[in-house]
Amino acid sequence: MSRLRAAHCELRKGGRRALVALVALPCATGCFVYRGVPTSALRSGDVAVVSLRPPAESALAPFVGPNAARIDGRVLAAQDSLLTLAVTSVARGSSLMPESWPGDPVRLPFRAVDVAQVRRLDARRSVLLAGLGVLAALGVRAAIDEGALGRGKGVPPGGTK
Repeated sequence: MSRLRAAHCELRKGGRRALVALVALPCATGCFVYRGVPTSALRSGDVAVVSLRPPAESALAPFVGPNAARIDGRVLAAQDSLLTLAVTSVARGSSLMPESWPGDPVRLPFRAVDVAQVRRLDARRSVLLAGLGVLAALGVRAAIDEGALGRGKGVPPGGTK
């Protein structure tokens, strides 16, 4: 009987670890938002989205293809009125589905960029998400301990109190 009880305790510990991981995952990734910034404010390492001015779309066609309206990527450099992005996707015209890119570097003159946005952690939303995650974990834990989602405390598998 003590082996069964030990196995049950180990199972509960594993369940706790899984619950902690389940709560921690969304909290660790947080909530991100895109905020508009001047092109000159982009810094190396920023995850950015740039919308191109219409005349620049045709000038950049040899590098990103025709009708590129929006380019997503990671900023490699922003200096001397030139922006270098490791491109992860390109949206063409009013297309809803951007094309995926492997991170090829593309140089864009600042004057070609109509709107620039950077991805930033939204601290308020992330804290709210973390709080909700903790409350959900506590609720599940209480339900398990009270027997609503399991056998309740102190009942070994296949046994009675």
